[in-house]
Amino acid sequence: MRTHTPLLVALAALAGPASAAETPWSGPGAAPAAPMVGSVEGYAIGPGDTVQVQVYGEPTLTGAFPVSEGGTLNFPLLGNLPVAGLTADGVAALLKERLGDGFVVQPHVTAWLDSYRSQAVQVMGAVREPGQIFLRGPTTVLEVLSAAGGVKGSGASEVVITRASSGDKLTLSVEKLLGTGEGNLTLQGVRVGAEGKART
Repeated sequence: MRTHTPLLVALAALAGPASAAETPWSGPGAAPAAPMVGSVEGYAIGPGDTVQVQVYGEPTLTGAFPVSEGGTLNFPLLGNLPVAGLTADGVAALLKERLGDGFVVQPHVTAWLDSYRSQAVQVMGAVREPGQIFLRGPTTVLEVLSAAGGVKGSGASEVVITRASSGDKLTLSVEKLLGTGEGNLTLQGVRVGAEGKART
């Protein structure tokens, strides 16, 4: 009887918005060619992130602005603005609308993410580099494992993804996940957890 090394991948978003709470995963998708933590496009801003804003011709309105625990961004002239769940383009559009309402004539605003801290995940167990990583948008299970250095050894048999808010679980086969990409689900803006189980 052979004992398999357990694979534990604990994914717990610190404060990420749950805009896709009813459909947090889709797949299968393909395995990444190199370690990565997701695509920036479509990233939903959350508490702990920092947004870089540039208002052309207005240096006092340009800079890096952290998103508070309440999901707001404190911007000059405008005060606290709710930005949690918006993309960087969404923030730029919001600022353009608010600044154009009596503050700046035809404001030209751009915004982008300066740091990603709202969607943190903890990866532990039979991976080469366990620890915390940060998602930068829609991220597959294989991308999370790849960012942790990949599965260590051949003993891991299952990955169980758990929705932190409800406790719902989904079990994936490590063999199929690594072999054919089956079950390579996309995680996006939700609170989830995963753990591996050892088979004997």
